[in-house]
Amino acid sequence: MKKIFYVVLAATMCTAAIVTTSCKGNNPEIPTQQEIETKIIGKWKRVATDGADELTNLREICTYQAGGKAIFSQSIIRHNAWVWENRVEGNYSIEGNIFYDKRPHIELKSKINSINDKSMDKYMLSRTPKESGKAMEINSLHKYAKVNVDYSKDIIGLWEGVEITGYETYGNADARIEYKADGTYIYYKKVNDAWEELPQDIEEWNVDGDWLATRWQKAGSAEVNYEWWDIESISGETMKWSALREKEDGSRFNTTFTWKKIR
Repeated sequence: MKKIFYVVLAATMCTAAIVTTSCKGNNPEIPTQQEIETKIIGKWKRVATDGADELTNLREICTYQAGGKAIFSQSIIRHNAWVWENRVEGNYSIEGNIFYDKRPHIELKSKINSINDKSMDKYMLSRTPKESGKAMEINSLHKYAKVNVDYSKDIIGLWEGVEITGYETYGNADARIEYKADGTYIYYKKVNDAWEELPQDIEEWNVDGDWLATRWQKAGSAEVNYEWWDIESISGETMKWSALREKEDGSRFNTTFTWKKIR
């Protein structure tokens, strides 16, 4: 009787081992905490949410440093208004494959489903605003791409528009912008073949990696305007931008802007 019991037990254990192996083979391995700690270091840009490409004005840049330090640049709507997040300092921590983004106004909890030298999948679980302290479920998949360039210094100087394409042109290419090292800029418009500075109360820019955020407020106006671009390249005297935009009817389109450097 004992022999029969041992045979049945052995067969059961073998079956369990086969099922376990089969399950592992059908699902990607979850990265370990050590893998995440090593590969997370660097600059990441959110490029998709739940399988859909991220609009350029909804992107974020997360720079994770050794020792749990982080820097965030993003555009978000809070209390029905756009928020300017320009290299905001924060922290992060990792427990297994659970990841915590700790920012001044909010804490985000997610699972790292996969990470390598080029991309990362974060399944967002919850967000906890600092003002309420109450966790709110998110349940969405965010894909990030590793950013290996930083154009924050290359963009400094005076640039003249060459060509703009897209359904909505956001003005035209007949413009000059002078980006200053202090994070402000001057916008020039051509009037009767002469370049004239357009007076504005706010003129600020932020480049984090390859993502450009700009905001301005016309003189005497109460409205603050925002615009975002992906910098495709800055090579020699040429700078190229692109952006994924959305019309009021929900349809999407791509637009580009090419610039030449004056000085």
